[in-house]
Amino acid sequence: MDYRQKSFARELTPEQQSLKLQKDKEFEEASQALSQPYYFKKHNTGVTATETTKYEAAHNKLWNDYCLMAVAEGLMEELTPEKVLGQREKSLASEIEAVNTARTALGLKPIKIVEV
Repeated sequence: MDYRQKSFARELTPEQQSLKLQKDKEFEEASQALSQPYYFKKHNTGVTATETTKYEAAHNKLWNDYCLMAVAEGLMEELTPEKVLGQREKSLASEIEAVNTARTALGLKPIKIVEV
């Protein structure tokens, strides 16, 4: 399943905005606490493949936990095939409108997309 973050200003309630800011800060702090020692060691003395695997697993768990919380709290939404198609059709319509404005200014006939 694919998800996307909802627009902060347009789609989140004030309570969700506050929660998102809090959870983003918590995630960033946890990520930094995990990453700083790992990268310090990596750049100074080197790390083993096992250490890298452990770091990556821990970081992935942080991110997955954040995503689960975000979905549960309505901060992210599922991208269904219908939503993706709708977004792409809207984008295409906007582009065609811009192209037709330019074509009209040049004395050319507008174009249109026809469903077959």
